[in-house]
Amino acid sequence: MKYVNQILNGLFDTLLQPLAHAGAWPIMILLSFLTALVAMLIFKATSDQVAIRARKNRVIARILEFGLFKNDSVVSITAFPRVLSANLAYLGPILKPLLLCLIPIFIIMIQARSWLEVAPLRPGETAIIKARVSRELPVMAQNIAITCTKGIELETPPVRIPANNEICWRIRAINVSPQSVTVSINNNHLHQSVTISDGPSRITAGQSIGNTWHKLTHPSELTLPNSCGLERITVTYPKRSFPLFGVQANWSVVFIAMSLAWAMLLMKPLKVTF
Repeated sequence: MKYVNQILNGLFDTLLQPLAHAGAWPIMILLSFLTALVAMLIFKATSDQVAIRARKNRVIARILEFGLFKNDSVVSITAFPRVLSANLAYLGPILKPLLLCLIPIFIIMIQARSWLEVAPLRPGETAIIKARVSRELPVMAQNIAITCTKGIELETPPVRIPANNEICWRIRAINVSPQSVTVSINNNHLHQSVTISDGPSRITAGQSIGNTWHKLTHPSELTLPNSCGLERITVTYPKRSFPLFGVQANWSVVFIAMSLAWAMLLMKPLKVTF
């Protein structure tokens, strides 16, 4: 999984880095377009377009029965099972292609999250560094320290939270450049990158002792050694939001909406029916 993530990260970074100076919107537009394009091409290649058109037309015809015979209660009642049957028949040829489309959509969305979910720190902004200690080690009894590179200022002493078995520090960003903090526990020195930038960037918001699923869904994160004494290190970057119909929406909502819009626009030029 490590090498798969490294390859995918490299490919997407090469694609997206040239757009970083223009802001988050160009990245959102490109990735949503790419998602729609790949999904539509896979759907077209793996589906029976003739059968889908025929069954779609049958669904439309059954629905029209309600309008044409709205004054005939018997026909209207008996039309309902035919509409249901036509819809079930329509789902048959599109189910497998849709499931196959989910694979690239999942991969692209995971990569998009590394760029769009949170914003990098800007000079002067603060963040919290959280270190969650392993369950068998009480946080109040542990000797834990943190050091920062020159572009980061450590603002507070450690704050221990026994309820979460967690210890926290507040840092302030100083310079626009790659920075890092080092959390030391039990002679283990664990490095965590801190992204300080004026524009979008791939952000590694933490690292943890994760299973295969966690590694798959967090491709930018490193894996902590099992015996290091920590379960997770987290950097609390500011959440990013995008305007959508007059409100600030989560990046994933905007991403899905734009991907669907691109898919509708690509249907005709790609000659895809669904």
